[in-house]
Amino acid sequence: MAVFMRSRPHWTGSSSLFWKLLPLVPQPMCSIDCPSTCSEIKRSFRAHTLFSSREGAQGEIERNLCLLSEGQSTKEEKINAWLYDMRDSTIEKIRAGQIPLQYSNCMLNNHSRKGIAPAPRKVKHGTKYKVLKFGGRIVYCRTDSEVKNATMELLDKIKAKNSAGRVPLGFDLEWKPSFRKGVGPGKTAVMQICMDTACCYVMHVIHSGIPSILKSFLEDSSSVKVGIGIAGDATKLLKDYGVNMQSLMDLSDLGSAKLTGTRNIWNLSALMETVMCKQLSKRHSIRLGNWENTLSKKQLQYAATDAFACWHLYEVLNGMPDLEIEKESLAASAKFSNKKEKKNSLEQEKKNKRRERENRKREKEKGS
Repeated sequence: MAVFMRSRPHWTGSSSLFWKLLPLVPQPMCSIDCPSTCSEIKRSFRAHTLFSSREGAQGEIERNLCLLSEGQSTKEEKINAWLYDMRDSTIEKIRAGQIPLQYSNCMLNNHSRKGIAPAPRKVKHGTKYKVLKFGGRIVYCRTDSEVKNATMELLDKIKAKNSAGRVPLGFDLEWKPSFRKGVGPGKTAVMQICMDTACCYVMHVIHSGIPSILKSFLEDSSSVKVGIGIAGDATKLLKDYGVNMQSLMDLSDLGSAKLTGTRNIWNLSALMETVMCKQLSKRHSIRLGNWENTLSKKQLQYAATDAFACWHLYEVLNGMPDLEIEKESLAASAKFSNKKEKKNSLEQEKKNKRRERENRKREKEKGS
């Protein structure tokens, strides 16, 4: 603990509360089995004190202090055990109830989602997570025929998975930004689609155009297109190419329903860091680059990773119960527990009365 006192982190605002409360925590510290590292605790504490006014903040602070005292600052421990390797088979097992869902250690409480809120991108957290990188095959489509072939591959995959309901597609668009006042952004240049860990399709639609098969595919409701600000992407696609994309799911809304229970505005990076302990590479030189020229390897990787992140987050968040449903379940469980306790209490009271009657009867028999 002395190490942290000597190298006190340069936090602002609510961080002073941490140091005020530090001497008040009783010694020795408790021992809690938690996979967080010190830097993650600092990030969690900062997010908690800045954004959470709910009950239990004091307990969370004490829990974080416990972890600091146990010296979990020098190395990462147990992280991998708490993070799901979300392959298709794992997702199916979670949905089938064969594997209990565990929330990642990025959430402020490893056993609940209380106090979670999106962190503004201006805040510099103490934690640097590993950068998420799509490791599957990236199919770059630049011509009309290549886009048609990619769309047919997607349709075949959806047909194979359709028995499980609407298939989620990680979806994103890229276009050339404008840096001149009064000049709007360029036409949609790149469309990226991902539906598994194996393959991601990056379509250079500004060169290939949007063939009729791709237009029908996007307007079909047999698949749900998931992304951040997906409605804005759909509006731009309608304006640029006349495609009326259907069946949309905004990950910001889904994240709010699953993590906070209130409407929050999440960006993709914040959601990925909060749920999966991964960072997204958002280098301005790539993100704000020219998406109309032939794409570089870095641009292809960036585009594929964004679409994969959307699909990946949807699969994880969709497997969680809504907070309201979770609250109802807990309330029902508590109600059942109270009924059971009341029943046990009544039964015990009856037994006690029976014993009293038997004792009186024995005393009378002895007296006579």
